[in-house]
Amino acid sequence: MKIILMAMVTTLASVTGFAQGNGFTVKGRLADCGDGKMMIMYRDPRTNDQIVRDSTDYRDGSFTYNAVIPDNEPVLLVFNRFQQGAAVQAPPLRMFVKNGDAITVTGSCDNFEFADVKGNVYNDQFNEFKALIKDDRTAMIHSMQELRLSQDPTQGREQLQSMANVLNEKELAFAKQHPGYMVSAMLLAIELNTAPQEAAEIYAGFTPGVKQGQYGRMLQKKLEDNKKFGEGAIAATFVKKDMAGKDVNLAAYKGKYVLLDFWGSWCGPCRAGNPHLKELYAKYKGKGLEIIGIANENGSTLAESKASWKKAVKEDGLPWIQVLNNEDVEKADVREMFNVNAFPTKILLGPDGKIIGRYTGTALGAGQKDDLTEKLKEILGTMEKAS
Repeated sequence: MKIILMAMVTTLASVTGFAQGNGFTVKGRLADCGDGKMMIMYRDPRTNDQIVRDSTDYRDGSFTYNAVIPDNEPVLLVFNRFQQGAAVQAPPLRMFVKNGDAITVTGSCDNFEFADVKGNVYNDQFNEFKALIKDDRTAMIHSMQELRLSQDPTQGREQLQSMANVLNEKELAFAKQHPGYMVSAMLLAIELNTAPQEAAEIYAGFTPGVKQGQYGRMLQKKLEDNKKFGEGAIAATFVKKDMAGKDVNLAAYKGKYVLLDFWGSWCGPCRAGNPHLKELYAKYKGKGLEIIGIANENGSTLAESKASWKKAVKEDGLPWIQVLNNEDVEKADVREMFNVNAFPTKILLGPDGKIIGRYTGTALGAGQKDDLTEKLKEILGTMEKAS
């Protein structure tokens, strides 16, 4: 499953436009909620890059949200709950809306992500998808919560990764089987870990309406960007601080194979793959492989992000170079430089500084295979010889 990091631009929706009958309405009634605030986000369809942010209060689980989309096409609204000024740690509620819609939401805040959304055909299609993944998602979230509370954070990660793989396959199959659903384009554009060639093949089968929609356009751009940031492209250079505050300059590693590991302390699948990544590093570091971990944290402050990052590195016992992308991100956003929109993502560079491949994870243990493991074996020799 994919987790997305984007620059946020605060834009309040136009109430005037709604009063003129051009907007949409979302009315919700959710049990077991109490009082709080709904923070609402969606992509501005005119650019697909800027994020519109807004909010509305809820009382005893009831709320009404009126706004105007600055273009007459469906967009994906994301609702996050806040109580007493703090975010509720639960997956958000998502729905498709367009101007003119009257959307209703019913259900419970105990199962916020899967509240019943009605009001247009796009949500009917989205509901079909949600029903397919509900049991898997619920089980995975429960496992992630148990992992956070565990005294041994390494326990349960293999199971979590296995669950994530099963879920990814179900979502991918759904996108293939529903080429006329907008949610299929959304999955490929921002959620699924999908090889570029496979994503291109699925995109080619989408209906014209889906291709022309917001997420169809985003997917098309993503496929075009893969050509710029994919195999054979020259890697951008960067300078970041390591955990000791010393500069790490990618250019200094020319002549070595370098694996850029984009991860975060919050990313269950990222951390589930760390034991196997440590295994690969131990086998190949003497044969010219270096790993640079590039953490992307979600702390509200740089200090919070640093604390989460350092704690995870210590817990997982990661022996390679580590940098925090959040630090001096305005000077060098490495995630953006390499067009990374999903975690985990690993990018292997050759001694000439060119990209050899992009990978969405590693296998979890000895004897398991994935594309990265096979590529390192091909380049640097078998694991048996390397050991």
